[in-house]
Order: sequence, then structure tokens, then C-alpha cells
Amino acid sequence: MSAVPVYDEALERLGRGDRVAALEELKRRAVSLAQRLEQQLGAEQEDAATDEERRDAFLEAASEPAEELIAAAIPLIEYGGADDHAAVAQALQHVVDRVAAAEGAPQISQISAVVVLGRIVWSLATYTLSCRRLDALVALASVGTLPRYYDERPVLPVIDDRSYRYPAALGGNAGHSYRNYQEWLATRELVRERLAYLAVALELTFGEADLLLALRMHGQNRGRTYSGGMRNNIVRRLALRFRDRRQRQYLAEFFGVHDAALDELVDGAYVALEHDRDLMAPDLPARMLGGA
Repeated sequence: MSAVPVYDEALERLGRGDRVAALEELKRRAVSLAQRLEQQLGAEQEDAATDEERRDAFLEAASEPAEELIAAAIPLIEYGGADDHAAVAQALQHVVDRVAAAEGAPQISQISAVVVLGRIVWSLATYTLSCRRLDALVALASVGTLPRYYDERPVLPVIDDRSYRYPAALGGNAGHSYRNYQEWLATRELVRERLAYLAVALELTFGEADLLLALRMHGQNRGRTYSGGMRNNIVRRLALRFRDRRQRQYLAEFFGVHDAALDELVDGAYVALEHDRDLMAPDLPARMLGGA
């Protein structure tokens, strides 16, 4: 089954009030993706293949079930409530945990799985902005990182873990992950056929999502943080959300501060972000909110 029928069925179930059926389908899609990833992690590697070829084969094999999970999740994001958003986070957590539990997988497979998860997280974050459901973004922030780090440093939310922004499978380059995640989302049949608002504004909305995640990452886990969304039109577009009272309350919760401290925290993170200075710096606001 492609992602479009999954999406259509989820909408139909929610439309007739069968929320339980929609949630159970979300579970099935999470389990299906986890099983596919486990299969890929346990698959034998072709000796003649390069790491890049192995990575691309891994990503291709996971692409369809990843899109189907997104298709089952986004109707719940747009039309659901807090319990539905928590269920989406739980579904994603299941996939993250199953990937982490796979032992003995080749390194190229392990780091390729990070890209699959990054694509999903960035896609869902983008959709929360597209449909103005930032309460769902708050729920996504509860998804914990791969527990391979337990003995080395505190467990982080996925959105604050730099291994997703700087994935080793993409050369540890945040610019590469920005383009990879964006291009993957833009080429989904689901986006082309069903998500008209997102399809028209995908480049801008994705840029907003990446910038928002980068601001949160730097605010929660200080360190090198690059965002491909550091462009004048994207910065100003995101700044408007902080002026919208309905979105601002969830943005404050997303950053973990009271409303009074939100602008200072965001502007402090904004001026510290890395970006393509030679291309985009001349027209960037000096401060995102103070000067917006």
C-alpha cells in the first residue's frame, strides 16, 4: 500500500469518529517501519558495494514505510488532540527504540537509520507548522534519542541530538542533511497528491521548521548549530509565529520557558547559529524577534 491510501483511510476513520481505528493504524505503520529497519540492519552487506551504495540502498528500502508512517500520523496531528499527539510521539519512539535495540549491525547501516529517522522527524515538524498545530510539535519533543549514548552522556530528545542534524551517513554535514531531508519530503507522493498547502510552501515551511529546531537545539544543548533556514524571508516568516498568541503559548512550552523569557532565549540562540554567511547574511535581521 502506498502512503496516499493510508492517509485517505486515516481521514475517513477520523471523519466517521473512529479515532481508535486511526490510532491502531498508526501503531501498525510504526511496527511495519521498525520491522523494515530491523531487517535492513540485519541484512548481509555486499562486499563489492561502497558505503555510499549501501547507504542509498538502506534509505531506499525504508522510504516507503517511512512515508506510510507519516501518512498515518499527520491526520492525527492536524485534527487530533493532546492524546493523539502523544500517540504519534509514542509511535515514533517505538521506531527509535527498535533501531537502538538492533545489535551487531554494520556501522553504515546504523548511521543510515539515523537519516531515516531524521527525515521523519523533520517532516512531521514541518507539517505541524504547515497546519499551525505547534501543540503537536511539543509532543514530538518528548521522543528520546537513541539509547546508544546512555553510558556517555544524558539522553536527549531526538530534536536536540546533533547526530540527526549532522548525520555521519551524510558526511556529518548539516547542510547536506537539510537538503536531503527537504528533498525527500518534497518528492513524496503524499505531498504532491494530498497536502496542497504544504506542497506550495514546502521550501519556506521546511526552512522554518529547521530553523525552529536549530533554535531549540542551541537553547537546550549549546554547541555548534547550523541551520539552512537562516534566510531573510524564512526568519521573518518564523518570527510572525512568535507574534501570534495562539502559536506563542506552545512555542514557549516547546522552548521550556515562561512567555516573558521566550524572546530573549530565542534571540540569544539566533545570533549564535551558523549559516551560509557569504550567501545569506547581508539581509538577515540582526535579531530575530527584537528586530522583527
